[in-house]
Amino acid sequence: MGNLILGVIRQLMRHKWRTVMIALTVTVGVMAVAIIDIVGDAGIVKFNNELDSLGISGISVTVNAKSGVTPLNGDDIKQISGILNVKSAMGVIKTKGNVKFADNEKDVSVVGIGENSRDTISLELKEGRYINEVDIKSYSNVCLVEDSLAIDLYGSSNCIGNKVDIKSTGVSGKFEIIGVIPTEGSILRSVADDMMKSNVYIPYSVIGNGFSSIAVTVDDSTVSDTTAREIERVIGFSKGSKGSVNANDMAFQRDRITNLLDIIKQLLTVIGATSLFVSSLSIMTIMLLTVKERTYEIGIKKSINFGLKRLRGLILRRSVQDKPPKRNRL
Repeated sequence: MGNLILGVIRQLMRHKWRTVMIALTVTVGVMAVAIIDIVGDAGIVKFNNELDSLGISGISVTVNAKSGVTPLNGDDIKQISGILNVKSAMGVIKTKGNVKFADNEKDVSVVGIGENSRDTISLELKEGRYINEVDIKSYSNVCLVEDSLAIDLYGSSNCIGNKVDIKSTGVSGKFEIIGVIPTEGSILRSVADDMMKSNVYIPYSVIGNGFSSIAVTVDDSTVSDTTAREIERVIGFSKGSKGSVNANDMAFQRDRITNLLDIIKQLLTVIGATSLFVSSLSIMTIMLLTVKERTYEIGIKKSINFGLKRLRGLILRRSVQDKPPKRNRL
């Protein structure tokens, strides 16, 4: 066994570059498949986190504009909160506006939110505090801004306590910044920066009582579609018009997107595996050529050895024939 291993090592060292190229081909092929799988899983997780940060993880309740019913209000939130499987509900008012500090002015989306924004739309803070119930009830002029917007306005994300002019539908005045929301590394903003303006969050009571939508999170996402249908039935009945309320299951839509990303990842994995298979065929071709070369070498060596043995045998027989016969002594 030891001699066999030494023989293999000698043959590998005999063709160093060939050995290196074969090893490199196998390594690159295996790494390509592994990297595709790892990056695919990480991308799906990152994408889901981005959707969560935009509130696309639960149910969005809106009123059909053509139904003519009253806008969503606090009573609707109470009814929705009492429905089975509903974890939390929060009214949201979204309008277009702009913010201004000194000579810096930016167009933004002004979003009115409640005190449970962290649970309903997965709003995370970089620094500062959330809008609370006291801010809602006292109609406080406070706001949360994204750090990218803070840098544009103030040159730094460290802007807690500063005031900014906000103008929007039903809103006009100076608002104190109480919190900064991280936006760096956002995939969705990087691919659609022109379409998605920066958000400024303020208490919904400052804008008005009628909600653009109600964000709802559920305890069990597997039955979120059933919960959405129940919300439509309950709120539609309270407003006296069936079909006046739409409850869009954003979690279901997100699952469809995630499934699509899974399919893309699987296709990339198949492409990587195909590349590895092609590389394996190339390696097999090289090995077959190597074996064929060795076969020729072995055949030539055997022919030479056979010829040398025949020649040696002929020489021995000739030498025996040329020897003089032994004489008998008297």
